[in-house]
Amino acid sequence: MDRRSIFTIQYLYIGDEKIKELMQNLEMRKVEAIQFTFRQVANNFTKVFKKLVPHGSGHLVLRTSKDHNGDNGEGEVSTSDDFTGIGIRVSFTGGDAEMREMNQLSGGQKSLVALALIFAIQKCDPAPFYLFDEIDQALDAQHR
Repeated sequence: MDRRSIFTIQYLYIGDEKIKELMQNLEMRKVEAIQFTFRQVANNFTKVFKKLVPHGSGHLVLRTSKDHNGDNGEGEVSTSDDFTGIGIRVSFTGGDAEMREMNQLSGGQKSLVALALIFAIQKCDPAPFYLFDEIDQALDAQHR
């Protein structure tokens, strides 16, 4: 190989390393943005749910692939692909022992949780207006 070929290979290797470094940096920023936004929405959800259900409590949980591997999800997340979804745990009586997942709720309770989530997101990124049609259809008289 001549010197020109070696220089070209070294130049390509350095360029490849810089591109990989940039990709890792962008991925790290994306993970941080997802976590930051989730924390804001989760905090707002807890507050809004408390206003809608004064004796209740609600929390959002960020699910990761580590949750499925026996870990409780509190470890470091390295890529945005590690995020698998969001879980919602609520109690309408206020007791932590009675926290329920969405599939355990009645239609009216699911409507209240959905409203709390919409309002929590709205607090982070307000829209000019919202149009709700028959959102109280599944609600009982107590929660209307």
